[in-house]
Amino acid sequence: MPFFYRYEEGDRLHVHITDAIEQRWQIPQRVIPRPVIENSHLLPEESTPEPGTEHRIRNPGRLATASTLELLYTVQPFGFAVIRKSNGAILFDTRPEGSSQGGAAAAAAANEVPPPPGSTTTCLPSSFKRIVFKDQYIEVATALPSSSAIYGLGEGTRPDGMRLRPGRNYTLWATDVGSWNIDIALYSAYPFYMDVRSGGFAHGVLLLNSNGMDVEHTYQGLVYRVIGGVLDFYFFGGPSPAAVMDQFTYLVGRPAAMPYWSLGTQMMLYPLIVLLILLKPHSRSHLKPPPLHSSTCST
Repeated sequence: MPFFYRYEEGDRLHVHITDAIEQRWQIPQRVIPRPVIENSHLLPEESTPEPGTEHRIRNPGRLATASTLELLYTVQPFGFAVIRKSNGAILFDTRPEGSSQGGAAAAAAANEVPPPPGSTTTCLPSSFKRIVFKDQYIEVATALPSSSAIYGLGEGTRPDGMRLRPGRNYTLWATDVGSWNIDIALYSAYPFYMDVRSGGFAHGVLLLNSNGMDVEHTYQGLVYRVIGGVLDFYFFGGPSPAAVMDQFTYLVGRPAAMPYWSLGTQMMLYPLIVLLILLKPHSRSHLKPPPLHSSTCST
């Protein structure tokens, strides 16, 4: 599997894993314009890789040097991790248990900063699978510390609140159903989450993949199960929640302000009922201000 990485503007780290032979579906450039992966760096092939050896990126460029994030990887077995340089905290870690030399402690020591309590994590427990990459099934898992507070992975109705809860499975599969249904996927699918940890440090993770997927939040980490495409990860360094959202929307696009004329009545489904509801304001709109400028009906 070719493994590409790229440090990008806006304190963003791009990691791309794809098929070495077959072409895979990816979100088109016209949907989200972004730097093409062909201009990224391919991890060097090790002639005689030592099992479990942890590697750092050699000869980092300007963006890599300025970034708050650092990429680590192991070759046999394959896995990678993203750490925060300032405190050595591991933000995303796919390395199987026992594959790194010291894990979080080694990362912290390399930066000469002791990891804050609760902010680091070990490698993946042996109960987790390594990266699975097949034609119609992809699985990848990351370990998480107990201090992680995860938000995102929408859109859906969640009776237990906005924060993702361990022991739950979150399905990203856009459906046209009413939002009064409890615990169900809704109109959109956003494979992005924000992780807020001790001290208010935050980072974001986007899996740019439009295929249906389940994301299981276990008590030890997150497990992605996707039915196709590629592993196209973007990591946003933050370190505040506001900075994460600024970096995320810098990539995918800023929210657009709605024009005033569109802020009229909008009703959906049940055409006959909608028609009767819309006729009432139209019939009396000329009698008293404010006038009704527009109305929208979608069935």
